[in-house]
Amino acid sequence: MPDIAINVIAHAELTARNFVGLRRLFDAEYLDDFGEWDPDMPYGYAPHSVPVIAQSNCEIVDHVGLSRRRVGVGDGEVEIAGVGGVLISDAVRRERVGSRLMANAAQSMKTARGIAFGYLGCREEVVSFYNSCGWTRISAAERSIDR
Repeated sequence: MPDIAINVIAHAELTARNFVGLRRLFDAEYLDDFGEWDPDMPYGYAPHSVPVIAQSNCEIVDHVGLSRRRVGVGDGEVEIAGVGGVLISDAVRRERVGSRLMANAAQSMKTARGIAFGYLGCREEVVSFYNSCGWTRISAAERSIDR
């Protein structure tokens, strides 16, 4: 397994080199469907999020973003960590780096004040990966407001 460093980095602390690495990951996954990655657009990444990144030899190989959000649950509201932009480079697939990244993200949510739970929406074909990382599938009616 390659030597991997996993870090939680505030958006404001990302370097130009970090943005190059993030662009490479996002474009590899989403370029055909959504065009070039724009860190100011919300698909999979938002400037208000807290990126958790994995690096190998100073290159970003994995990313998951956590964003504090208030959501309605039943008759009340709770603060959650919205989870998105989970990207794993082909260079480290099947090395369990994605699992380590998700564990680090979960730990970050647990130590943050006021977060009731993490919420992650995903495609059906990757549900088993998230289950293997300890996430629990729920059925919930979702409503959102376009920005």
